[in-house]
Amino acid sequence: MIVYSFPVYFLLSYILFSVIYPSFPIEYNLIIIILVFLFSILNLFVRVFSAKFKFKEIFFSQLVFKFAILIFITLLLYFYQFDLYTSLIIILIGYVLQLIFLYPYVKILISNIKKFSFVNIKLMFSLLAVSLPLSLAILFNFLYDKIDIILISKLTGFSETADYGIAYGLYRSSTLVFSFIFVAAFSKFSKINELNSEIKLLFAKYFKSLVVISIVISVLLYFFSDFIIAILYSGKYSAAGYVMQVLSFAILGLSLNNLTGIVLNSMGMFKSNMYIALTALLINVILNLIFIPYFGIVAAAVISVITEYFIFMAGAFILRKIIF
Repeated sequence: MIVYSFPVYFLLSYILFSVIYPSFPIEYNLIIIILVFLFSILNLFVRVFSAKFKFKEIFFSQLVFKFAILIFITLLLYFYQFDLYTSLIIILIGYVLQLIFLYPYVKILISNIKKFSFVNIKLMFSLLAVSLPLSLAILFNFLYDKIDIILISKLTGFSETADYGIAYGLYRSSTLVFSFIFVAAFSKFSKINELNSEIKLLFAKYFKSLVVISIVISVLLYFFSDFIIAILYSGKYSAAGYVMQVLSFAILGLSLNNLTGIVLNSMGMFKSNMYIALTALLINVILNLIFIPYFGIVAAAVISVITEYFIFMAGAFILRKIIF
């Protein structure tokens, strides 16, 4: 299904790139479009593995191939002149190798699906009705996560975009540990979604753990931001250090809004998450359009912090009315 959708995705993405970045070289457009598509497939593979509790395979593939990409790009920065095109090729090769590694395992896990040769139209439409709000919530989350990069590039310049992109990428990378926590959390909350007392206890347990982990990560990012960027990017993007310090305050909000989102999804409240994500997207876009022209990438970082805590507070407000 994903493979069949590639032509439509490719065409729409190419048109959007041409409209938003008309002067961007075509070879960069093509590589970025393919990279995003491969990332989507990898994300699907990870979800299949998570559903089967194959966390070892996920961890190994993510660690080895992402670390290899990081090493090659770092070597490129240190020993050669920085080349964006070469860096994108390195990332592309890493994604392809990761897909090749995971595919045999995924093929075994989903082989039983072939046994079902019939198509239940009624079931298909009922699944679409349930999954549409969840899909839209994911789309809105993806957009508010990426839209600030586009706005910065249009309202400022590519130099500021690079600084912000590096800081934001490191900020998001620092939260990868939450992915493993939340996969298990969703399964646990789904099993007890009608027992409010147990949900409260489990929520409190995860809440305390996430607060501790988030504070540790935030402190490390805040105080070692310049050091991390100097090591990884040889001091070429020192302006990204201050942006990463600002973004470090968003980690707690990010972890907690993921927790409230998982609880809402486990209770089947997909529409609530969809409305929250849509509102967060609108707030993010409006604030960025207002403040980026005056305060630059620092404004975008502060707005990211505000957005993460808004999502958490909105989710917590709904949960408080239902189970607390």
